[in-house]
Amino acid sequence: DEERHLTQLLQDELVHARRVEEFINRMSTPMYKEILKLRYLDFLTMPGVTQRLAKTGYHRSQRQVERLMRSALTEAEYLFNTIKGDYNHEHEQDDQQEHP
Repeated sequence: DEERHLTQLLQDELVHARRVEEFINRMSTPMYKEILKLRYLDFLTMPGVTQRLAKTGYHRSQRQVERLMRSALTEAEYLFNTIKGDYNHEHEQDDQQEHP
């Protein structure tokens, strides 16, 4: 029973991680996508993100990477609100059609 419960928790976390990755992939700025994936899917610290980016040839200071992270989160918030707005708008239209 405990093993089944733990297996279910792991499966739930994998689904959640896929949703996060799908959301990040909808962003328009490739560098923001990369930074968010490193931070929130690979669970790297900001120094770790900076080091990983350097290994791929993107040499920036940690401060610069932190600024990029703030910009990435701003874009993510905008995207989230856009998606949420589209979702709410669709459901408002559905409600209006059902109850004229």
